[in-house]
Amino acid sequence: HAAAEGPADFAQLTAAPGARPGGAAAGAPSGRATKQGAGPGLETGAGIERLVGTAVHRLIERRGLREVTAEEVAAQLPSLLRDDLPPEVAAEPGPLAARVAEACRNLTRQGELTALLASGEVYHEVPFSARIDGEIRRGVLDCLVRTADGHVTVVEFKTGRPRPEHAAQIEVYRQAAAVLFPDAEVSARLFHAGAEISPEK
Repeated sequence: HAAAEGPADFAQLTAAPGARPGGAAAGAPSGRATKQGAGPGLETGAGIERLVGTAVHRLIERRGLREVTAEEVAAQLPSLLRDDLPPEVAAEPGPLAARVAEACRNLTRQGELTALLASGEVYHEVPFSARIDGEIRRGVLDCLVRTADGHVTVVEFKTGRPRPEHAAQIEVYRQAAAVLFPDAEVSARLFHAGAEISPEK
């Protein structure tokens, strides 16, 4: 996620500080966490989608992209969502766990995504600070893949419905990655867990 700030001097970051190569430790904190103590409520669909998105990203960071059962997800929800876990979900985790498992399954079945993640070194939760379109943007890139030839791909996962603003968001991330890797060719790919999956032949 990126946040805009007022004009300020830009200090370039490198990929290493704060970036966690794939397979982070199970207890590692995630840069995608919402503010501690202010977990998203479930009054709206947006609150549920935020919980699904957070859980999916942390599962991928910890264990890589693979299918999981709803039971596995339910057992891990307390550690995945931590302070963002609403009491009503903790008491009855089944529905949310099923949504998370379905999203992981849909992402896993997208061949282009699995091939991309297997093509190079994977970094999760890469912080950035960059001047983009005249504004200082600070945020966290969910996932980067760097291949042996030096090409860098920003990989963004969305668990909700495709939205018009997603294209602009991924372009901001691409530009941020280009600042982090000034000598590399940088591209960006956006994958939706809700995308229709064609049966494999």
